[in-house]
Amino acid sequence: MTQFGLLPVYTRFREKHIALAKGDLLELGVDQFVFSSFDGGYIPTESSIWGAARRKFHGPYSSYEPEDLWGSPQQIGDTSVVVFNTMEKFSQKFPLISLNMVGADIEVIVYDENKFEYMLRKSLFQLLFACRELAHKGQLGRVLGMPLLGTGNQGLPIEIVAKLLKQFAEDALSTIESLEEIIICAYTEKDAELLRDEFKVLANQSPLLEISKLPEWQQNTIESILIDIEKSKHNLPDEIMSYLDDVLARFSTDPLDKEGIAIASRSFLMKALNSTKNEKSLMNKIEQLHSIGTPNVWVSHMHMIRIIGNTAGHPNSAVRRVSPEDLISILMGLKEFTIAWKRISSISQAK
Repeated sequence: MTQFGLLPVYTRFREKHIALAKGDLLELGVDQFVFSSFDGGYIPTESSIWGAARRKFHGPYSSYEPEDLWGSPQQIGDTSVVVFNTMEKFSQKFPLISLNMVGADIEVIVYDENKFEYMLRKSLFQLLFACRELAHKGQLGRVLGMPLLGTGNQGLPIEIVAKLLKQFAEDALSTIESLEEIIICAYTEKDAELLRDEFKVLANQSPLLEISKLPEWQQNTIESILIDIEKSKHNLPDEIMSYLDDVLARFSTDPLDKEGIAIASRSFLMKALNSTKNEKSLMNKIEQLHSIGTPNVWVSHMHMIRIIGNTAGHPNSAVRRVSPEDLISILMGLKEFTIAWKRISSISQAK
């Protein structure tokens, strides 16, 4: 199982995540699975996720009867979603969720992509309400895992499914406080590549950002933090300050080069910590500071700059580009770093 993408979802509760993974969904370390079916279609055919679950949790010679494998379905409210009490068999604390496709006529849907897309959209809307109800009952886990619903025998292209799953995940994470992460799992390498590419498109992956198009609070936040950094940057030695000035100068152009800012910020951090270009070198430098007493909040800021810089430096393999929120995180980290520089450098020298 390989995780190849982690997208932040900024909610009123806290930052949460949509994760993208490749491999066997049933091997994911999640609290709860979300399968899909047509109403009553829980028979474990060999090519379905139900069939894979039968083989993994019951063995190859077990019954094909749904009642023997999953028990009786329990409808959630007046939605089309049902759950099965598979907790003991699946070694999970929460029941298996089945998203029953609403209004499904399999003979029609297979030949009509538009109807199936509409049906999946409607079904995911029902799933959102069901997850809220499950959370209210204490039957929803912190981390959900789901496959690329509708891309199997139904034949929906990943670009359609990715859009619908992303919208569902964002809505669920934004409205259900106890839910922390939703993992979308692609089984094959090809599907994983298509999923990664589609999420780049969905996340508005332009390398440039027009400041005037940002929400007013983001514009004001960026301007305010830049002023604070200008006041505190004189704590730095001149040779290090020049790298910081390169970062700050990039905020004077419009549109902003988001990747350029992130990469320059990482270069500044490398210079300040006397690190080489090797990723492990910078990570080890930060962890060394942590081990000798640097406060966690400073270490977290440094790792954030490092991670965002890595994302920017490898756009082809990254699942997303740098976002406006990332730029604010970088600026907050730079501000804290310049304020704390004297203590950081004294801790490092003491070692």
